[in-house]
Formats: sequence, structure tokens, C-alpha cells
Amino acid sequence: GQDRTVRLWDVADWVEVGRLEGHGLTICEIAWSPDGKSLASAARDHSVRIWDVDERREAHVLSGHTDVVRCVVWSPDGKRVASAGADRLVRLWDAERWQVAEELGGHHAGLLAIAFSPDGRWLASAGYNTSLIVYDCRTRREWARISDPGNVWSLAFAPDSRLLAVGGSQGRLSFWSLTGQEGTILPLRSAVYSQDALRSVVFSRGGQAVLTASEDDRRIRLDSFRQLLGREIHPFADRCLDVAHQRGLAATADGEGALLIRSLHDGQVRTRITAHTAAVLDAVFSPRADLLASCGNDGAVNLHDVATGRVRHRLRVSEPPIRHLAFSPDGVWLAGGSELGTASLWRT
Repeated sequence: GQDRTVRLWDVADWVEVGRLEGHGLTICEIAWSPDGKSLASAARDHSVRIWDVDERREAHVLSGHTDVVRCVVWSPDGKRVASAGADRLVRLWDAERWQVAEELGGHHAGLLAIAFSPDGRWLASAGYNTSLIVYDCRTRREWARISDPGNVWSLAFAPDSRLLAVGGSQGRLSFWSLTGQEGTILPLRSAVYSQDALRSVVFSRGGQAVLTASEDDRRIRLDSFRQLLGREIHPFADRCLDVAHQRGLAATADGEGALLIRSLHDGQVRTRITAHTAAVLDAVFSPRADLLASCGNDGAVNLHDVATGRVRHRLRVSEPPIRHLAFSPDGVWLAGGSELGTASLWRT
């Protein structure tokens, strides 16, 4: 922080166990290496410093930025460190030789946030009223751009690396889909969650929840990701229930019992399924996105073939109806929950 010191704490009993000192001005951000042995810090003194945590010492000073360095992050494999700030450049550092491996440009204002995707393929950067750019780490070139996202304070990729969460000013949180088609990044939804800038956005390990922290109202929110997708604003006229990024598909409902499988590339309907005789309450893709399970106000739980739209199995008709569905990670089991607090389990 402003005392130019990184403090290390034992989280078992919250006792300070070390201090790392060396920066000349305020520290803006810190980041752990994937193996937990090193720490990177970015500061207003235009430097990035790498610390040996076990020995409590400064291991490297990375110089090259010409203005405040506001953000720093390690690549998932630990072979690169990315830093960015007020000089509008993203610098990639080789984590073995500690030299600049690449400078990534394209921004016309200072940067506030950078993030690697979990698979290491993408690097996203954004900041003060400048374009949000997603770089392809394999080619080290710009892959896609959002031209006018407003001020962006935080970025986070979902565990599948196909979804990007963007935290902005005035509490706006938006989700964008990386479809795999170069130059194409599509909006899924955007809504305001507080009156203040979203300083931090984090996905849960399984991607089922999103944690946000805002600037001035001192609130931290934990929301179900699928509920975030399903309510308020989305790019479709009907309600979005689930997204299969690996296949570029979204499942939406029209309010009258029909399910629509849409393309994330253009929003067009690929398959229309007459699934229920009353409104659809929930729908989820299986992990391989070859099946789509749905439940409705008619009490039915159906399993559909995504390719054909045909009903593969009618699992149950119940009263009260099942309201929420979830597949197990291996796709073998489907769970359903009702408003009575009871859960049902089916083998698919």
C-alpha cells in the first residue's frame, strides 16, 4: 500500500510473518506466482519487483515502464509475468531471464486491469476509457477488441477460458463470450450492481459463482453465475438460461414452454424445442454440451438431444415442479431441486 511495504500474514492465526520493502512509492498491486514461491508487486515508482517469499528478499527489479505500474499478473504456467499501467503498454516479462519478452500496444489511455485466461491462451487488458483488448498469447497479437467499454477496473476469465467478466465504473458488471472466431467477442449480459466502481471480480474455482467488490460502499457480493446470466439484460429477446461456450451455443426460453438453442456467434436460432406445456423454469447443458436438461411449470423434467432437439428421456412429472437443475462434472448425474427443499437425482 501507501507505506511501500508488502506484508506477509499466516492465515491460520493472522499473525504477520514478514515484510518486503524496496519500492520507492505506493504499491498498486501484488500477485502470487502459481507455485507460491514468488510474489510480484507493481508500484507508482514505475517498477515491478519480484520477491523470494521463503527468503523474504527482493529477487529482481523489472524496469522499463515510464509511468505508474498499476497491475501485474503471472501466467498460469508461471513462465511469464504481465504488467501494465499509465504508459498504456502491456509488458510481458520472461520469468527465467527476467527480460522483456514482448510489448503489447493498441491502447490510447492508461491501463487499470490485466488478466490471463486459465488455459494461458488469452491476455485481456483495459483501463481508463480505452478499448478492452484481448491478445492471443501464442501469436502475441491482438485477437479481439471491445471499442467502448467505459472505464474498466477489473477483469476475470471463467475457468473454461471462454468467458470474460468486466468490472466497470458505476458498479457495472458485464460478461463477454470468446467464441473462438478471431475478432469476435460477444456480449452476454450487462447490469449495474452498485453505485461505485467494481474494483475486483473473481470467479469461483468451478465457475458457479462470481465474487465482486466495489470501491466505496464496502460491499462484497457473491452471486450465482447462472442467475446473473438469466436475469435483466442479455442479447436475446427471450430469457438466457445457460451457455455452452465450447460449442458456441446458448439455451434460451420464450416464456411459453419452448426452448431455443441459439448460436453465440450471431444469436440466430439453431433448434427450437417444444419442451413443456408451461413456462420453462431452468435448463442446463451437460458438460460435453450434447444434452440439454430442462424443467418447467408443468412439472416435467426432460433430457433433450442438442443436435436434433428431440426428447431423449422424460425423467419426471412432479408437483410442485423442479425449479433448478445441475449436471455432475462428469455428466453422469443430473440433480434437481424443488421449492420444498427436496433434491432429486437421475443417472443420465
